[in-house]
Amino acid sequence: MAEFSYNNTISATLHITRFQAMYGDNPRYQILLNPKQKLPAPSVIKEYADRLANLDSYLRSEML
Repeated sequence: MAEFSYNNTISATLHITRFQAMYGDNPRYQILLNPKQKLPAPSVIKEYADRLANLDSYLRSEML
């Protein structure tokens, strides 16, 4: 739980959480009651992939 809390706090260096830097989004705090949940639509998956690419570009530019 301590590691989860640490990774979910905003980093002074990155100005985002470590989870967001690694995965492009912060974790959700919900328990899914239906384990057979459907996958998101392809457009939602593409949006997520685009956000990850933008985040990757941003983090790389901040390291230079």
